[in-house]
Amino acid sequence: MTNFGKIQSYNDQSRSGIILPDQGGQPIPFDNQDAASDDPRPKIHQRYAYDTLLPAQGGELRAVNLRLQETHREQAESQAG
Repeated sequence: MTNFGKIQSYNDQSRSGIILPDQGGQPIPFDNQDAASDDPRPKIHQRYAYDTLLPAQGGELRAVNLRLQETHREQAESQAG
């Protein structure tokens, strides 16, 4: 199931961050390696779609497969090209 949230923080050195789910709940960590390859480095307050993964060995919930969500205006501008 796809979830949505905004980047709360991102650390360039560790290439990891925290995303805040739109539906509320606890912030979820992510690694930049889990972002779609064509996305630039995440910026604070950008909205992303993501999936979640709970490692089998009792690790913490993580956001994976992050995909930048453009606003309607950004979508129109990129299509007008």
